[in-house]
Amino acid sequence: MKSFNLRQNIKQIVYRALNPFRSFDWITLNCARHSAAFIKEGNLAVFTQTNNEGELLLYWEAYYGKLVGYENLFVINNGGNDDSCSRLNPKTLVVNIQNNTFDMYQAAQAQGYFQRFLLQHYKWVLKVDVDEFMVFEGDFLEKLDQLSSGIYIPERTVAVVHDKNTEAAFNYERSIFQQRAHFVEEKPSMKKPSLASEPATWTPGNHCVYEKFTVLPGLWMLHLRYFDFERLLAMLERRAILKVTATYDATTRGVSAYRGKDAPAIYNIAETQLSDMLIKERVVIPDWFATKI
Repeated sequence: MKSFNLRQNIKQIVYRALNPFRSFDWITLNCARHSAAFIKEGNLAVFTQTNNEGELLLYWEAYYGKLVGYENLFVINNGGNDDSCSRLNPKTLVVNIQNNTFDMYQAAQAQGYFQRFLLQHYKWVLKVDVDEFMVFEGDFLEKLDQLSSGIYIPERTVAVVHDKNTEAAFNYERSIFQQRAHFVEEKPSMKKPSLASEPATWTPGNHCVYEKFTVLPGLWMLHLRYFDFERLLAMLERRAILKVTATYDATTRGVSAYRGKDAPAIYNIAETQLSDMLIKERVVIPDWFATKI
């Protein structure tokens, strides 16, 4: 293992020396380099990964389908077996991966390869989770035509939080802003490098990349992790029984914190997470933001 790492380090040093003005691509493809520029037919592709996300996946599709058209949406179904993918618009492309075990490191690498494939056909690629809604002040597609090439993170990230003592369960037929009153600032790590016109090499969890990235003013992300208590509870319950690789289980707190917990313990965790978010200072939602979702 040490000799392998040494060879990899040497390879990286040589690559950097020969390509000083290029960001390093940590995922290299074993194919001949093509000198001619690709003719990119599309402007913006949006892709996500899912595993039994139910109605939320359809809510995601409705928002981004309106933004870029269903034919520019891509969903990686990572072993899910509910009916949500079969209910998507026929123009939305679903890639089914039948995984018996999950590994976030492998997922990040696979998504990196998939983004590189999309960049052969699209000028820009937006990679988001099912509960992440990117909103731009102004015309987003028009802004992309003027934007310099690179990798971008949102200016602000806001979480919508369900107060289950005063608010009903979420109705997917209605706007978020008609049903929820609590919007709070998310932690800095939620400013993910999601929008790119260049290859992005995500770290596990997709919260960062190895390449340089920039803030895009006017781009906000609305996070729906806490928008409905029952949905949050179901997500934590899935994580508690998720089959993962030994490497992933030993190094990733996102799953190990829930694994092996019984139903009452998971319920208490969900309640605690909501309570912690509800006591945060609220964010004032601007009018332009509220009218777009």
